[in-house]
Amino acid sequence: MENEEKVPQMEEGSAFIKRKRRVPKAFLVVAVLALLIGGGCFGVFYYNSNKVELDKNGKIDIYSLRGAKKILEASALSSDLRYVRNNNTNIRSVEKGEPYPKEEYITMLKREIENSREAVVYGTVKNLKIVTLNDHVQCSRMVWEHYDDGSSIQKERKYDYPAVWWIATFDIDVIDDMGTLEGNDSVRVVMASRYATEDTGGDVEYKLNSPERLKEILMKIQENPVGVFRLRKFVVGEEIRLDDTGVSSNGNIWKIKGKEYWATEFADFYLGAWFECDGEKFRYASAEYCTIYMDEIRVQEE
Repeated sequence: MENEEKVPQMEEGSAFIKRKRRVPKAFLVVAVLALLIGGGCFGVFYYNSNKVELDKNGKIDIYSLRGAKKILEASALSSDLRYVRNNNTNIRSVEKGEPYPKEEYITMLKREIENSREAVVYGTVKNLKIVTLNDHVQCSRMVWEHYDDGSSIQKERKYDYPAVWWIATFDIDVIDDMGTLEGNDSVRVVMASRYATEDTGGDVEYKLNSPERLKEILMKIQENPVGVFRLRKFVVGEEIRLDDTGVSSNGNIWKIKGKEYWATEFADFYLGAWFECDGEKFRYASAEYCTIYMDEIRVQEE
């Protein structure tokens, strides 16, 4: 009798064990499905939140950037510049009173044009768009650390700080390209500044342009959209991520809100400088001797 009573108990226990083994499998299937659905929803959300619109020329409409705030007047651009030193060390600026001698400036321009790095055009700005957006810089790079004993060692340094982007795009209706373009009637141009709003921990305070310089140029363009523009070309094979170097002006791959964009996705050229022009000559600095006639830099047809 004892054996007879034990058998069904064992069978029931065995069946119970089998059922317990089946429950985790079913739960696992449900969990996997939930993860797939959740992951898919997150993927759709991430895609949609980073999706941008393109204009008729296939360039990114900066109004569609995630978190972008439209700015109608450049004069409305305001920033906390406590952490930014506006010292464009690579430019002898009018403000510093150290303009290039005229012949040196012309030689430099012609060299950049001949090397297909720059174009110089006389034209009219239209379709100007300006946006600002908040961002956060997180990157690392190898840097040299120097010690009092004269030794140096290369170490990886991580950077983590909040920043703000100012980005502007516009078209230039070309009046005279001085032979530096291939007959383009219109070109798309971008200009940008990313500046820190807190201590950078040793990184440069701004990238591409100082915010004050960008604001000044945009205000002048809005006041007078006609002028001479120095345009920097995006050279194929010289792609540099903005945070791969500790140099302010370098970088044609920009990470904005965690997504990388090639500068060529925004425009054909990057604005290097803008000068007032009467159709024959322009002045690259305030001194009288800094006047250049357009024919002095015109590319002669062979």
